[in-house]
Amino acid sequence: ISNYCLMMLMIFYLQNLQEPMIDTILNNQRTRSPMVLDEKKKWNFYFNDDINRTRNNHQSLRELLTGFFQYFSHINPQEDVISLLLGQLVKRSDFAVHPDLEDARRLINSCGLPQFKVDSPEIFHVQDAFELNLNIGIKSKKNVESFFEIIKLSHEKCQELGDKPFSELLIKLFTDIQLPVVQNNNNSEGNGKKSKAKKKFEMIIHAIPGDLKVIINLKK
Repeated sequence: ISNYCLMMLMIFYLQNLQEPMIDTILNNQRTRSPMVLDEKKKWNFYFNDDINRTRNNHQSLRELLTGFFQYFSHINPQEDVISLLLGQLVKRSDFAVHPDLEDARRLINSCGLPQFKVDSPEIFHVQDAFELNLNIGIKSKKNVESFFEIIKLSHEKCQELGDKPFSELLIKLFTDIQLPVVQNNNNSEGNGKKSKAKKKFEMIIHAIPGDLKVIINLKK
């Protein structure tokens, strides 16, 4: 999964909280004329400078993180399409005829591009927020399965460590949850991937606020 897709999933989750923290792309584009950067591809890249967002959500960062894993552990990639434009799940069977996506389909046609494809049940379909015919999701069955397995394991870890400090939970998520692909690959290439993943872990940890950085340093 790309970092861009992961970021879009995070935004989608924040759109779908009981008290949403971010409004839909469609609602954020309603108040101004479209901003189009390419005459051939007439995508509307505009969104309000003052993004519509609620001030009523007071969930902690830990609650949001746990909720993220819980939310996506219940997604069915064989049936659901993520649409940030609408800020909702759309059934694959309904996507081509969904009335709220009619303007999007018309815009795709005007660009002379093929419509967003939802014909493969093995793919995790995530519609790009702006390039509306583009799937930024996971296009390999093996990677789809791995991603959702990691999501479920991460949710279980959040529940298991529910009474532990948040810093400890973050460390455990990065150290205990192993990528199945890396774990099952014992050749030299696999070892290279594992060390690369470890290096990435160290960089991420040091980007987290100071109190957690101190804990990491003490564990070295």
